[in-house]
Amino acid sequence: FFFCERDELVNFVYKKWTTVMPNWLGIFITARPEIKLPPNSQKFEVIHLRTDDDNNIKDIRRYLEEKWKAELPSSEYEAGIEMLVDRCEGSFLYAKFLSLLLRDK
Repeated sequence: FFFCERDELVNFVYKKWTTVMPNWLGIFITARPEIKLPPNSQKFEVIHLRTDDDNNIKDIRRYLEEKWKAELPSSEYEAGIEMLVDRCEGSFLYAKFLSLLLRDK
């Protein structure tokens, strides 16, 4: 195992990635809280994924609609989906586990 500070790990990956890997190969790194990117990291496109992003909320809504369209009565469908989306607070993982938990009941 390789233990180090997160910033050190990012710097290590950045240095290795930019010198060894081919240009067509990408990398995806996530972190909480935000990490410091190494200087001259413009080669990488930084995308901040936010739980309150409209696209994220739409994805969660679509996922829950697909999971629950046959389960909820039509009279309660819209309100039920909206309640579930609100409970998720932008967390797709929460949407997944909430669906699993509710299905088991």
